[in-house]
Amino acid sequence: MRKLCIYMMILVIMMPFVSCKSDDDTIISDATPEVFVIGYEDDPIVIDKVMLLANGIPVELSRSNISGRSRGTDVFVSNNDVYVSINELENDVAHILKNGIPFLKTDPSEQATINSIYVSGDDVYACGLSFLNGVGVASLWKNGIRTTLENTLSNALSVFVDGNDVYVSGLIRDQTVNISRAIYWKNGVATVLNNEDYRTNASGIVAKNGNVYIIGEGYDRNSLAKYWENGIEIDLNNGESFYTAAESLYVDNTDVYIAGSNPLTVTSGDPAPALWKNGVISFLDEPTIQGRAVSVTIYKGDVYVMGMTEKILTEEEEGNMVPDDQRIKIWRNGLEFQNIPTPINSRITVNAMAVRD
Repeated sequence: MRKLCIYMMILVIMMPFVSCKSDDDTIISDATPEVFVIGYEDDPIVIDKVMLLANGIPVELSRSNISGRSRGTDVFVSNNDVYVSINELENDVAHILKNGIPFLKTDPSEQATINSIYVSGDDVYACGLSFLNGVGVASLWKNGIRTTLENTLSNALSVFVDGNDVYVSGLIRDQTVNISRAIYWKNGVATVLNNEDYRTNASGIVAKNGNVYIIGEGYDRNSLAKYWENGIEIDLNNGESFYTAAESLYVDNTDVYIAGSNPLTVTSGDPAPALWKNGVISFLDEPTIQGRAVSVTIYKGDVYVMGMTEKILTEEEEGNMVPDDQRIKIWRNGLEFQNIPTPINSRITVNAMAVRD
């Protein structure tokens, strides 16, 4: 990170793909770059089945030593190596794979889940939740060694490294009013971002050139996208109270990109995949399509956005059980780059994207 109930995942051994076969349903503009997407799939036989996709091609992670129910949460490329984080649900163990091979995993006694990973040089950082004295607390791992960031109910949702500084964003339970607060930690020192009378979280963080950028959500009457720059909240909703969501953040020099969802109109209840650049919103798909954008990155000057979409059905179509045509989509510079159909009988959740040559 709840909006559009679309679930999927994708499996792939981390190895180069010489070529990719495409058909009328899958649009791949060229063999490179490779675009990795991670998440999980629920089908009629198996629920919570981790998958990783490379240019729309799923391949089983047979060398991962992970069995049973599991969910992929993040993917990160560093020096052409592909790192993925996977939560093994039945064993309460979180894994990090490097090029499809086990690299790090949490101690079962920590009962951990990993939400985000970041690689800086030879160091691999992960953040998420682990248990301390029976309480789920925000936690940070560096090369597999855990540090708990709080000792009360909390969760760490995103990690970013800038030089020697490690930034983590998440949420913490305010015990006095029993609601969650958006929070971030810099080198373990906490800053609470708001004191609203409704729930908030901080789901993404980037630090660049001395500035700290954070996205999240507030839950008042509706879910509202939140964005903070150096602790100052900036309204992405333009004063409106309808549902919006901010799910991914990327900063390029002074340009701030936020991927999420927003209704096409004030009266519309259907979320549409959207990208904000410096606070200006652009919609990524047709008015007949609903969905959400969940990840944004820039690679070699091109802006990539990944999300999931489905057709907005009429009442008659719903009554006739017309399929909603769920798809994973990747847009490059605002144009459709990959269009990946999902199995009709499966529900898919996608969580993150990374790009490499």
